[in-house]
Amino acid sequence: MIKLLTLILTLTTGIATAAPQQQTIPAQFRGKWDLDLESCSSRSSEGKLIISADRVEFYESEGSVRSVVAHGNSDLELSIELSGEGETWISDRYFQLSDDQKSLTDLTNGKPGFVRYRCP
Repeated sequence: MIKLLTLILTLTTGIATAAPQQQTIPAQFRGKWDLDLESCSSRSSEGKLIISADRVEFYESEGSVRSVVAHGNSDLELSIELSGEGETWISDRYFQLSDDQKSLTDLTNGKPGFVRYRCP
């Protein structure tokens, strides 16, 4: 809980400790994530998230990673150039990996987290 509160405070106040920028997304964050394990087998799941070394794919958008900053082994900050439905935009996303690495919480905009689970 303290990690979550610290991350939310950092994101909402703009105060952050310097972390080195990386070129690729760390391996522990990569894979297919979804709302629940049952959704993992659906090709049309609206909660789908696929993370590779340099790309991110959501249900209706996907794109290349512009910057990667890992804060320890469980917190990840990404800037992604996304495109979908005929438009292109930059999306800054903040993810937190659970200690057991089985769930990934999207903390973008400091809102209560949207949790996805690692697909087998």
